[in-house]
Parts: sequence; C-alpha cells; structure tokens
Amino acid sequence: MGNSAVRDSEDAQRRLLDVARVFDRMPVGFCVVDIDLRYVYVNDALAAYNDVPKEAYIGRTASEVLPHSAARIEQQMRQVMATTTSVIGDMVQYDSKLRPGTIIYAKTTYSTVCDQNGRVIGATALVTDITEQEFAESSGQEIARRADQVLNALPVSVSYLDQEKRVLFANNTYKNTIGYTDEQITGQKLQDIIGDMAFFGAEPHVDLALQGEASEFENAITLKSGEKRGFISSYVPDFDDAGDVKGVIAAIVDVTDQLRTQTALEESEERLNLSLDAGAIGTWTWNLLDGSHFWDGRMLAISGMPPSALSGVMEDDFVKSLHPDDIAMVEEAIRQSLEDDVEYNITCRILRRDNGSVRDINAQATVVRDDTGQAIRMTGVAIDVTKQKQSAAEL
Repeated sequence: MGNSAVRDSEDAQRRLLDVARVFDRMPVGFCVVDIDLRYVYVNDALAAYNDVPKEAYIGRTASEVLPHSAARIEQQMRQVMATTTSVIGDMVQYDSKLRPGTIIYAKTTYSTVCDQNGRVIGATALVTDITEQEFAESSGQEIARRADQVLNALPVSVSYLDQEKRVLFANNTYKNTIGYTDEQITGQKLQDIIGDMAFFGAEPHVDLALQGEASEFENAITLKSGEKRGFISSYVPDFDDAGDVKGVIAAIVDVTDQLRTQTALEESEERLNLSLDAGAIGTWTWNLLDGSHFWDGRMLAISGMPPSALSGVMEDDFVKSLHPDDIAMVEEAIRQSLEDDVEYNITCRILRRDNGSVRDINAQATVVRDDTGQAIRMTGVAIDVTKQKQSAAEL
C-alpha cells in the first residue's frame, strides 16, 4: 500500500473514531464500521444489547460476530453506503440478556460516514430501545425524542453550532452551567452567550471543526454568577450526506474540581520540596528488579556527584560511594529489611565523589512489595548528619 493510501486509511480511521467518540457513554447502542464492514468502534450499550464483549467486534464483520443477524445488518450497511441515504431498519424483538425473560423492542438507524471530500468511508448503526414506545406514530420522531432525553441527562454540556456559530441546541447541563434559558440561548451567537474573552479562546477550535477537523482545548470561563470555572471543550464536525460540514457538535466537561485538586497537589509538592531543600534531605528510589535507581538533586549534592556521573545503577553509584568499612553493615541492614521486614534506618559513612571527604549519612527507607509479597523497590530519604555527629562527639 502506498504512503498516500496509508494516510487516507489512517485519516478515514480517525474520522470514524471522531464520529464515534460522542457516543462513548450514551445509553443507546452505537457502532461504526469501515468500508469493508469491519467494526472499528462499538460502545458499551451495544455490546450489552448483544451480550458480546466490545473487544470481540473490532476488526471483524457482523458475519463473524453476530452470524444470526449478519445478513440483515450487512445488507442495510451496504445499502446506506451505496446510496448515502440513512435507513431506519425494521423493529427488532429479542430477549434481553441483561433482564432475562424481558422482551426488548429496538430500532436501528443506519447512516453513512463521509470524509471532508464527500467520500464514503464507513457506516454507523444507532440502536435505540423503543420497548415503551412500541406503538409510537413515528419511529424517527421517537428516536429524536429519546436522543434529546439522553443528551439532557448527560452530566456534560452538549451543544450544536451552525456555520454562523449560532447555538441551535443546548442540553440541560449546558443551560444550568451558564445560567441561561432556552430562549436566551437558542439561535444566539456563541460569542454573545459566553462573552468575548471565552469566545476568543474557543473560536480557533470552532473554526477548525467547521473546516472538518475535530479539536479539543482547555479554557476558563467566568459564568453569569461571576464564578470562574475551568472546562475541557471538544468540537466535532457534523457532516451532511455530501460530505460538507453543516455544523459542530460541542461537548464541554467542567474540570474545575480536578484543576483545584491538581493545584493543591502541586502546592503541596512545592511545600515538600522547600522543606526537603531546607533540611538538605535527599530522596531516592531503588528498583530491586533491575538494580536501577533514582536520586534527586539533593542526593547528588550529598554524595558530591555531578548528574553526568550518575550511572543509574545502584552498585555503581551508591555501593562504590560507601566507606569500605561500612559496606558489610549496610548490606546486612538491607538484607534484614528485605527478608525480615526490619525497619531500614541506618547511619553509615560515604566518600564524597568530588573530594573524597568522609561524610556521615543517615538513611531511612520503606520496602514496597507486590501482591505476592515480593520486594520490588525501596524508597527512602538520606540526610548528611556529619555535623551532628561531630557536635555529639565534642560533648
């Protein structure tokens, strides 16, 4: 396959997955197949409908995964890819795998997926449970109604923008988050809804989606209430049957709490590092499986070793720095800690690598074990206690 064909195939795969991403957590069955009718995406709901793990679909056809239904499914898929016209399949009745003894009625809508040039690259199937509405007048209206219910139940802000960047739809989470009603949102320009500053950050990503490419970014918005919150916004282009972008689907996740947690962790780590710096306390980790280790900058300073001289092997860096008379004592302390769970807390001497001077070091560590009890690493701290020992000796 030539490079151009490979790129086309990869672009098609990305496009198919971009379409699918919106349905990851929706309680309606959804799948995407490529031009050869091989599954490239199946969501959790569809896997549950058919009682077949998602992994069993990928790269395989319906004939291989669902032999009893394959003829109907593949015939509909081929039809929509040949005509580029969506098809609403017949109502299907089957026994629920999740609720034994319960009859489920479902409708499947088959549609094509086209690239930005209008070339058919695959098809989708949207399976909607219509058990409670078996005798609904219009299955198309019913699917739309249930889709609205699903979107309004999502804890994610979902909206739809047209080519003029007007908001044509916003779910309940979106409206509740920004504090506006349907009348204040529907048909209004996005800029007028979220404000100039937020729109300035979002506009390049909306434009990218209007050009046919999905985009994602993080930003902060000051809400109507005056509260400033952080969001991750995803924009996915919506193509018509001719392959032209007719609008943008936006999914916005409020990550304010996560950002606050991350900030708190970073501040905590900063305070810890300040404390370690003030006490000249070095931290280290020793991988017992391969003998490698990590020393932070304070450990290097204590040992008098420049970063360029660090081999990353415990035998070369630590053991060779020990005073010859203390090697046996340290090795025995390590053995007792690994084999007998004795606390590792030892004071020993090292020879600094830069000038050969003798320093007294106190090292303490915790042994980390796997589920079988095998020791897999030691993590600890070290501090230069030379001055303290000298002061004690002078008393």
